[in-house]
Amino acid sequence: LLGGLDLRQVEHQRRPGRCHHPRHPGIGEGGDVVHEVARRHDILRTGFRWEGIPEPLQDVYEEIELPWRNEDWSHLSPEQQQQEFEKFLLSDRKSSFDVTKAPLMRWTCFKLGDNQHRLVWTFHHALLDGRSHFMVLQEVFSLYDAGLVGGGHQPLDHAGGIRRAGKRPAM
Repeated sequence: LLGGLDLRQVEHQRRPGRCHHPRHPGIGEGGDVVHEVARRHDILRTGFRWEGIPEPLQDVYEEIELPWRNEDWSHLSPEQQQQEFEKFLLSDRKSSFDVTKAPLMRWTCFKLGDNQHRLVWTFHHALLDGRSHFMVLQEVFSLYDAGLVGGGHQPLDHAGGIRRAGKRPAM
């Protein structure tokens, strides 16, 4: 469970746009929006343990420190940016997670130009399936676009989305 093959990388690029909101540090300066989404969903604050106990347990933490990294590559040519990005993806894939410590995810935001950013979310496959991670991203960008952090915005219904897709949510 600790190897680099047990993770998924999701890349999202928005044009025009920023990784931060003028009123909130938001996505680009520490991941406030991502922290808010993690606060709303236990699975994003989860670690697992199994050593010395009869059955594996899922531990949900109240507070987590979100691994967030900003990279400013705006001074590089588009070709150099692509080369560096490919190097980053290879290196990031080799970085494992300690599944006993939450969160089992990390985020990196790359500034490519004044109005162009690339966001990479790497997470352990035990957290989310192929449909769920899109729902989390939808919630992240919904909050980001609305400029809402810690407000009254309701989280998306992930279990309902899975049911509508013909699958039962994991219990």
